[in-house]
Amino acid sequence: MKPGDWTVRVTDTGKVLTIHRLAAGESITAEVRVDGAGALDFDFGYTPLVNIEGHVWEDANGDKSRDAGEELISDVTVVLVGVDGEVDTAVTDAEGAYTLRATPGVWTTIGRPHRRPSKSP
Repeated sequence: MKPGDWTVRVTDTGKVLTIHRLAAGESITAEVRVDGAGALDFDFGYTPLVNIEGHVWEDANGDKSRDAGEELISDVTVVLVGVDGEVDTAVTDAEGAYTLRATPGVWTTIGRPHRRPSKSP
């Protein structure tokens, strides 16, 4: 390898990293010198993702527990928020269910009405 600027990319051709997130930054920069030093530390660590799942329903009596007869709500955007801001979003399905993916940690989920894109006349 010649000295200079190089980019090393990870390509998930086998689709085995879909349940992982890159633990460090998106890219690595290192100097490759004439003597070859600095070209051996292009490592990529991936953290496994976990599912955060739940349902959105109309809590008619406000007890924070789904009771018989309380309807599930579809088309609600559920947002996963961490210390760095929004990480993932999901829209509840016809059964009010959602699934978010994140690295293990402390997260906040927020529900808000989902706005479908308006159709042009």
